[in-house]
Amino acid sequence: MTGSPELSLLILARDEADVLAGTLRALQQQVAGSCSIHVVADHCRDETAALAARAGARVHLRTGGRPGKGPALDWWLQQVPPPDGRRSWLLVLDADSQLAPQTLEIVRREIARTPEGVYQLGLEPNAAFTEPLMALAAVSEWVEQRVYDRARAALGWPVRLRGTGMLISRNLLETVAGSLRTQIEDAELSLLLVAGGARIRPLREAVVIDPKPADARGAASQRARWLRGQAQLLQAHPGAVVRVLGRGSAGFSLLSSLLAKPRSFAFPLKCILIPLALMLGRAGWGWTGWGAAALLTLSASFEAIAFLAGLAVYRRRAHSDPEPRRLPGYFLLWLRSLGLALISREGWLRTRPAPAERTLRDAGGLPPG
Repeated sequence: MTGSPELSLLILARDEADVLAGTLRALQQQVAGSCSIHVVADHCRDETAALAARAGARVHLRTGGRPGKGPALDWWLQQVPPPDGRRSWLLVLDADSQLAPQTLEIVRREIARTPEGVYQLGLEPNAAFTEPLMALAAVSEWVEQRVYDRARAALGWPVRLRGTGMLISRNLLETVAGSLRTQIEDAELSLLLVAGGARIRPLREAVVIDPKPADARGAASQRARWLRGQAQLLQAHPGAVVRVLGRGSAGFSLLSSLLAKPRSFAFPLKCILIPLALMLGRAGWGWTGWGAAALLTLSASFEAIAFLAGLAVYRRRAHSDPEPRRLPGYFLLWLRSLGLALISREGWLRTRPAPAERTLRDAGGLPPG
């Protein structure tokens, strides 16, 4: 293939008219004709498609098939043919994502020198939150990227994709898109791409501003969707899980980042298991118990130090106090998410109210949050 690679920005949207307008206005200013913006209006009941068309995006109406970002992504690949004689790359964004200045220039430089590959752009949360718990969630995500992913990259291990800011060459994407079946397409893509031999690399210099849920209700829905998706992932792709585990430490690291959620459960569990391992060591298990206790202590200590360091840095950078005393509340938020994942009958748990729900709430028919 010859010539400079084609870059397309893709937004997979379902009932996102409330936030899409601002996103598209900002993107059009940054793109300035250098790449195309595509919006898949997936089973929408609001003005998403009309709004996107007015903003100058190429709109693709999807009304059939199973809703969801994974199926919508595969459908878009089938609807839009690749360019003749040019390499093609796709940058997947959420409907409320914004690109930091210079991000597209950094992306273009990277794909110009890379035949094909997979990258996760850096994500920066909004600094303003209505609830301290949301600031704690932002700190957790920030530590995951700046500490854990940086360590993985230094070791040459893959990092996980995060839904928005996913930069993927079309050739690679087409090898796995038809197998996307779960509600967490980012984790599913991560698993399938790495199982197929790809390495997902961070591109931290290119930054996407990624708004977090504004309140605990939205955060609980988002996390409930993650928990459901983890179970779906294990059920849908056991072979891919085995192949990734076959990559040794790199594969185990990726699976832990995809499935060992939430850390607010995993950390206290490790603290509980440490004295149990010590008791096993004293009860005759010898080095098995002592070794397990040492590994658990090392892992828990690393998590605690990483979180506290991330908390200090985040406070300075965001000028926001996440209030660590609210950590028990963050644990309860995950419990609420687990309950929602188990009992909710909604096929897709939204972080923002759906159009009909917003109408009722504005009219006073629903309680806030």
